[in-house]
Amino acid sequence: MLIFWQNYISLIILCPILIKAVSNQIRNLKPEHLCQEEGNFCIKPKEIFLLYDVNPVEGFNLRRDVYIRIANLVKKINNERIEFRFKLVLPPWHNLYHWKSKQVQQSMLDWKNFFDINSLKEYIPVIELSDIINETNGTLILDQIYFLENDFENFNNEPFNKFLFQDNCDQKIYFKEKEFIRGNFWGYGHKIRAKKCQKIKFRGTNFYLGDNLIKILRQQDSKFLMIDRAEAVIHQDYGQSEYWKCRKSMKFSHILVDKGLDLVKSLNTDEKKKIGGNYLAVHLRRGDFLKHRPSVSIEKICKQVKMVLEQVNLKKVFIATDGTESGN
Repeated sequence: MLIFWQNYISLIILCPILIKAVSNQIRNLKPEHLCQEEGNFCIKPKEIFLLYDVNPVEGFNLRRDVYIRIANLVKKINNERIEFRFKLVLPPWHNLYHWKSKQVQQSMLDWKNFFDINSLKEYIPVIELSDIINETNGTLILDQIYFLENDFENFNNEPFNKFLFQDNCDQKIYFKEKEFIRGNFWGYGHKIRAKKCQKIKFRGTNFYLGDNLIKILRQQDSKFLMIDRAEAVIHQDYGQSEYWKCRKSMKFSHILVDKGLDLVKSLNTDEKKKIGGNYLAVHLRRGDFLKHRPSVSIEKICKQVKMVLEQVNLKKVFIATDGTESGN
């Protein structure tokens, strides 16, 4: 009986709050958000396509994590807002800094080459950039680019969250050509242009960014938005349930899995081993890694690898590296 009264009291307290939250959203609805089905009024959310990019020097793993930050943002908006429906546009993989095998095609690569798109769609609505360009007849016009700039000023003397509009975007990255903003856009610069580009001093989480995007969309009529330097956005719920739901949806594509299995099979000489093989795999970071860790020499690494080989009684080593023949 006590539990019943506790739940009843909680409902009485929460009801006005929920009604106010819903009424606030309804108040912000525009005529285009309303529809009518079989004589009843309904709400038709406006579809928003959200693009994002990160600093070109960032690698595969950070880009994967930034996807989770933005995907969590999209999921939260779609769950809580009735006037907008976000779809995340997947930025192509384009000449990453750590990809050294130049004989392999490395530009304008769709996500389907690396991840299972149907699995991604089970978490949020996503679409390849190449597909959205095809849907717009080969030319995509962005309504707005927001270029995020990390802000560490007065870090200890003001609230953490900050979202301040600054001047137009960096002319070295985006440039004005006639009435449009042009740029590389993952190699699609000849097919993509933007109406506006604005720099934002930003400090905050993905959900904080989402709240500001909603405010912007309520004030202006936009359909295609882009967030550049999205690595400036941090997780609000890192390691929580939504983080892991998104992470689990990022299954590698069957193309990648099949190539990996073929490689394992070619390296394995022990027919008894069905998973893995009789070899040691080493990820050897060189290149920019050495700038901050110059003491990690090839000699030291070889000693560690030989020690492990002796411990596990193996003789073969598979090395994945971005290094050169000189060891750098």
